[in-house]
Amino acid sequence: MNGGFWIGLLLAWADARNFKRSRRNPQLRTMVPFVLLTPIGYFWRRWAITRTSLRYLFIWIGCLVFYAVVLAGLSDPQI
Repeated sequence: MNGGFWIGLLLAWADARNFKRSRRNPQLRTMVPFVLLTPIGYFWRRWAITRTSLRYLFIWIGCLVFYAVVLAGLSDPQI
């Protein structure tokens, strides 16, 4: 597996730990395994627990689209 997967898993674990410390997850519902689905699954679970904004999901989708556009622009069209 690549480094991005491990970094994402580590960041999801840190986010879940901060949720627990700030008492925004009083029933201690699990969050980290949802990152194994996709980041979309994790952000959806985060929203289901907090019932706040889906802002982080939309930010992630925007970054994914931006990454895809940049990658397509930098690729060699002759291949």
